[in-house]
Amino acid sequence: LFDNLRLVFHDSEVEFRQGEKATEYLHSQGGKFRVYSPSYSLPQHTTAFYGLELADGIDPLQLRSYSQFFERASGVENASYSVTLPFYKTANPSVDNQYSQPNLNLLGLLNVQYVVSEFELNIPGLKYLQKIESSWIYENTEAFPRVWVQDGLSNSIREVGEAAVQDYSPNLIEIAATGPGLLVLSEINYPGWKATVDGIPASIQDYHGILRAIDLPEGTHAVKFTFYPVGVFLGVGISLLMLIGIWLNYRLD
Repeated sequence: LFDNLRLVFHDSEVEFRQGEKATEYLHSQGGKFRVYSPSYSLPQHTTAFYGLELADGIDPLQLRSYSQFFERASGVENASYSVTLPFYKTANPSVDNQYSQPNLNLLGLLNVQYVVSEFELNIPGLKYLQKIESSWIYENTEAFPRVWVQDGLSNSIREVGEAAVQDYSPNLIEIAATGPGLLVLSEINYPGWKATVDGIPASIQDYHGILRAIDLPEGTHAVKFTFYPVGVFLGVGISLLMLIGIWLNYRLD
């Protein structure tokens, strides 16, 4: 049963004004990047409207690998299961994580170029840009692009080749890149993704336990990541067979 007494309606114009000015400012910067806020300064509905991507947020189905990585990146310990990243100890985002120490390099691997906070952050590597209403906006000087080519799996990242996203959609990402080197895509290595290099299947490696990476030979290449969830297609096929069986049974009766 659904308790409609707990259902609360909000004015959409009021809701989308939350964090609007800071979001507009970041949107005007251009490029493909992510934003992190230790204080949930940018609500997900507002950033989604402007096409901005967040590294943090609310999701009841957080991946364990990402949750563990993000715990180290944000400097906020997950005391227990949480639908939010980062964790908010007293459910008061505006102050709960004011003493956290984010790891800017790990945030940078997530393509986090900007950090927005309701409290001032004095962390080496964060460049203060401006304050908009109650939000402090910083640039992460250790941010990496959405895709890059580096010298192998070395922890000391040294970019050795060029890479650029040509097409980007939920189920298909196309990249032009120059090797040799390890191409790293700042996207979760979720099951179901396949990769090709110049049309030839390529093996996807885990990078830092969560991101996608593939080895590139020398030269310029067309790299394609395609989402092909076998389990989903199998489930659809089984469902269709069940529907056909029900229909046949009905016809025979």
